[in-house]
Amino acid sequence: AVVDFSGLTSLSASDGGYVLPAPVGTVNLKAVDILTADTGTTSATLSQSGQVVSRDITITPAPFTVVSTSPAANASNVVIGATVYVTFSKLVDPASLGDAAVQVSATGASSQAESISGAMNVVSDGKTVAFLPGTLLPEDATISVTISGFTDRMHNGLAAPVTFSFTTVAMPPAGLDTGLIRAYLPDSNDMITVSGGPGAVEGGAVVYLVNATHYDYGTATVTAGTDGSFTVSIKGAVGDRIELHVLVPGQ
Repeated sequence: AVVDFSGLTSLSASDGGYVLPAPVGTVNLKAVDILTADTGTTSATLSQSGQVVSRDITITPAPFTVVSTSPAANASNVVIGATVYVTFSKLVDPASLGDAAVQVSATGASSQAESISGAMNVVSDGKTVAFLPGTLLPEDATISVTISGFTDRMHNGLAAPVTFSFTTVAMPPAGLDTGLIRAYLPDSNDMITVSGGPGAVEGGAVVYLVNATHYDYGTATVTAGTDGSFTVSIKGAVGDRIELHVLVPGQ
């Protein structure tokens, strides 16, 4: 564990012992288990210089919880190419990313829920899981997400399933001429460029790219010119799946 006092830190030995310098007076100590993020605190009072004070710090397990989601609960007008992100309070055990860990469904005009499958990955912070739908989300639908099977690195699960929902944007058909759109191989900066000539999309439409192979690369967005032409680039490599999305003006 890491024991901290006012910016000074000490890494405990294998037997749990630690040594930390402190000034005369009362000091507050905090210990953090670097694997589980569990914490414990205590205080000590030193009456003179050179005094040695022993203090045991009991580390209390903290619950494994959902901290935030993106899209947020009850969000509206979410783009149909959205990736769902769930951030937890502790590092996620990658082995828990099974089919039972999250259930995603969509309810549209038919009022009948349809299951949505996709791929999951733990992003670089270790606490966030990204769910990339296998297809675009249906437009003008309520997307429900239930989180239940994830665990932390110590195999502790959620106390109870967490469910939230959001609604996707309703989009009228967008004018799109795929014959006028070209994609280019990655350049020396590993950027893939997609361009459309005049008439490729509606003038003023919002065009954005998603690297569906590397969701953590984010999105690249551009507004088409009045003639419907555009050029937009995103980081990627040969073999990556690049998705092109078009939102018509006013949406």
